[in-house]
Amino acid sequence: KIASVPVSPFYHNQADNKVLRFCFAKTTETLEKAAEVICRI
Repeated sequence: KIASVPVSPFYHNQADNKVLRFCFAKTTETLEKAAEVICRI
């Protein structure tokens, strides 16, 4: 599973409302698995 955080709390305007925020403080293996999942979307 992959979870994202909405960026709206980080911006005052809604200019970036089509952006997702992810935590990259993960192991390389976890990031590679996440990239595989995202590429299938």
